[in-house]
Amino acid sequence: VLAAGVLFCQAQGVATTRVPLQGKVLDQNRAAVPGAKVTAAAAKNRSARLSTVTDQNGEFSLGVEPGEYTVKVI
Repeated sequence: VLAAGVLFCQAQGVATTRVPLQGKVLDQNRAAVPGAKVTAAAAKNRSARLSTVTDQNGEFSLGVEPGEYTVKVI
């Protein structure tokens, strides 16, 4: 069973550059969760969202503009 989680992240860099927002999704037993949907919403414009799905190792990567993001895992 995977509980939805929220993570507050801050990406840094030059405003016109995309930077990586990376992570790994684990379950309560610390096992990788492949196929989990990860969504990042910009703190100042929550309607601007990016999403991806974790790979077989539970890892994800999104290219985002520098700023603060709320990341949700479903």
